[in-house]
Amino acid sequence: MSTTERTRPHSTAPARPAAAAPRLPADMVERTELIEAWLPHRHRRCHVVLGPAGSGKTTLALQWRARLSPLGFHAAWLSMHRGEPPQALARRLIAACPQSPPLEEAQAGAASAFPSPGMLAAAMLRAFAHQSHDVMLLIDDYQNVADPQVHELFQTLLDYAPANLHLLILSRTELPLSLLRLATSGQLHLIDWQRLRFTRAETSQLVGRHAPALPPHGLARLQALTDGWAVGIRMLVQAAQRRHADSRAPLRITTQIATYLQRELLSHLPAALLHALVRLSPARHFNEALVARLLGVDILERLSTLLQRERLLITATTRAGGETWWQFHPLLHELLLTRFAQMPAESQQRARQGLGAWFAQRGMLDDAARLLIAAGEPEAAADWIEAHAGSLFFRGELQALVRALSVLPPELLARRPALRLWDAWSLLCHRRFDACARSLAELERGADGQSPRQRYLLRMLKVSLAIQRDDLAAVAQDVPGLRETTGIDDAVLLGGRRNLVAWSLLQQGRPEEARRHLAGPMLVSDDGTPLRDSPFGSQMSSVILGATHLHEGDCRQAEAVLSASLEQSVAILGEQSLSACIAAGTLCEVRVETGDAEGARSLAARYLQMLEKLAYPDALLSATLALARLQVLAGDFDEALAVLDALAELPTVRGMPRIGARLCFEAFRICLHARREKEAGARLAALEALARQAHAVAHHGAATIARWTELAQAQWHLHRLQDAKAGDLIGPLEADAALDGRLRFQAGALAAVILRRGGRERMAARRTLELVQQARALGLFASLVAQGPEFVDLLRELVRCVPADDPMLALFLERVLAQVPAAPSFAVAARARHEAPSRRERQVLALLMHDLSNRRIAEALGVSVETVRWHLKNIYLKLEVRGRRDAIAAVRRLGIDPDPRHEDPR
Repeated sequence: MSTTERTRPHSTAPARPAAAAPRLPADMVERTELIEAWLPHRHRRCHVVLGPAGSGKTTLALQWRARLSPLGFHAAWLSMHRGEPPQALARRLIAACPQSPPLEEAQAGAASAFPSPGMLAAAMLRAFAHQSHDVMLLIDDYQNVADPQVHELFQTLLDYAPANLHLLILSRTELPLSLLRLATSGQLHLIDWQRLRFTRAETSQLVGRHAPALPPHGLARLQALTDGWAVGIRMLVQAAQRRHADSRAPLRITTQIATYLQRELLSHLPAALLHALVRLSPARHFNEALVARLLGVDILERLSTLLQRERLLITATTRAGGETWWQFHPLLHELLLTRFAQMPAESQQRARQGLGAWFAQRGMLDDAARLLIAAGEPEAAADWIEAHAGSLFFRGELQALVRALSVLPPELLARRPALRLWDAWSLLCHRRFDACARSLAELERGADGQSPRQRYLLRMLKVSLAIQRDDLAAVAQDVPGLRETTGIDDAVLLGGRRNLVAWSLLQQGRPEEARRHLAGPMLVSDDGTPLRDSPFGSQMSSVILGATHLHEGDCRQAEAVLSASLEQSVAILGEQSLSACIAAGTLCEVRVETGDAEGARSLAARYLQMLEKLAYPDALLSATLALARLQVLAGDFDEALAVLDALAELPTVRGMPRIGARLCFEAFRICLHARREKEAGARLAALEALARQAHAVAHHGAATIARWTELAQAQWHLHRLQDAKAGDLIGPLEADAALDGRLRFQAGALAAVILRRGGRERMAARRTLELVQQARALGLFASLVAQGPEFVDLLRELVRCVPADDPMLALFLERVLAQVPAAPSFAVAARARHEAPSRRERQVLALLMHDLSNRRIAEALGVSVETVRWHLKNIYLKLEVRGRRDAIAAVRRLGIDPDPRHEDPR
């Protein structure tokens, strides 16, 4: 039962007018997602919003008040003013409450002094308790309250509030109130700075109103520079609007922002603590040990107290071991660095030297190198990296080593032969493949003077480069050298051998052998910690293990392994770790196959951009195939093909014909399914050309490409009723154990259709039954659904003759048939047909007219790809069209102006 439905006495006295609240800005951004997440908690007694100046607390509270009003809540607003006499505050508090005799007595007493907190609280509580509706008391700028009596008053209100009284307190600092009892009883709802930050979509809304010419990369830069800080976004957008003629001008801190930060944040700090923050600013982050070492224990105690109490655009994070680190907001950091640059040059150098040495001793080499180079000591930076590079690599901390090396000047690296090997790994991680290959060649020429460990690292690097270039011939040539591990006992090297050799076996179509190679105990580093991170750790081993099951078509087993791997990688290494990203990309394809379209769509939305930054083509291919199949399930064949074509540069620019052939094969199937015969023929011709080219140059993937081409040719012959030609191709494909299990399954489905066409109904039914049983065991749900209308007819016939001893098979078939897409119906209600596209839909249409993909449209508008798909769905319904091309044609035919700037202001 809601609070408004509870029975309580009705007040006979009229309610006093609520205290005046600020007005909502005309151009505010609706915090819809945050408000909707807040609504289920609206009946809690206490709501607290904590955030730095300019983080949008007041605007959010005003939106919250407007959202509660239709739900029966009455609101009273009070802003706390710095230095306000307590009796003046008491009078404003009383005025915000319903009239009652006790309050009138308190009001008379407040004329000269602050009433007793207990007496005033009791009078207010009785007045609120007699109301028949819920009341939200909103207290803004609570950080301005300094009088202990006022704190006592609000503590009493929180402790004894009736069920219909709710307090919302906005503050820049931690509240000096006891909230533990409310938290443990579920009566406290807290919104902190982390949740107050504007999302990229919300930032995009503000930018769209004031600086629509800002390009997508400018929006990304704006979001990174402000970290979602509301007032910073607004000021930078206004600055961008003023210089709209040069939209390429870099976004940076403005005089207006610097003035705001000085007035609202820095001017309130004690001089010693402000000086401490300025001296710490060359470091991007700091902890208590660093402050104590650089500035002393007294400053540490005072600064820790300040940072725990104040919201200063300095964010705290807890790292492994429970250690707290603090990080400056980008704009505040830039302002502090400006002040640091005004210090004497000698003081700057000493500060950087001290910071650099501290980070170096902690093994944080990228921070150390950056600071020491800025202090004019590049050789010292190189010394630290050279001394610790091996230990970082062998602890699996390859990314930290890469970051450190990226700071060193190239000419310094050239003079340090010991660092050139690590630099080659850095080039690989940055996807500078040609430069990595050149560096490899130089290192191999001097391999005679290297240790066995260094030579083994060279082999691993060479194989890793070949994998990311999809050069399986080079992999096959160099993998035998990895099997020889005499004198090698480092966990990272052994883990690298395990994963690289297993991947090689998988690509050769030997998944069982790959699994045997992955078997064995978890490798442990020299310090006793399990080796999990990097491409050589156990988490990557489990991803490869899942991929072996996917290759065989065993999607149930693949899903179990990959789901567990993803969950562990996120928990142990983080959502953006390499193993998490690759597991997610592969899992996208698996979930589409097992019928979990929503799960696949959610994964793709979270990980696709990260996958595009990685150089692992198979994981990106899996995610792309999954997205294309999701579009097919939605009936949008144009978008499905656009998804595949967006990845076309991978095989063309990076020379990966195996990946290109897989994309071409999928596009051919989609065109055939959409009955676009001419386009299907063109895609098949492109696939055949790839097969001829691969064969002519003896490409390592030629055999695989040939098998996909043969399967496509068989489907084409079957489509054109050339059953004999199709049959000649299908037999060898079904017998090819090296072929991907799902492709063999497709060949089997084509064989069943040929048997049925030839009048061999029983053999066709028996073959279909085998395929269905196989699909149920392996989780090949989507493969059954997507085999075309003739195979679906075989499934319907099979339902009528399912063996009596297998009732679950009938249930499985019914589920499959329920998912078979019917002939699309595009009839819509009259209301939808005559409804004009919304402003956002017209923005989408305008970009659609330029033939942009969904992902490009999402980047331009600063929204998710899922949001773009939702708008496209509504557009298709309103225009009564089937897909992107039809929508563009309809816009031109109907004379619709897609530019929202031309919208009628009425």
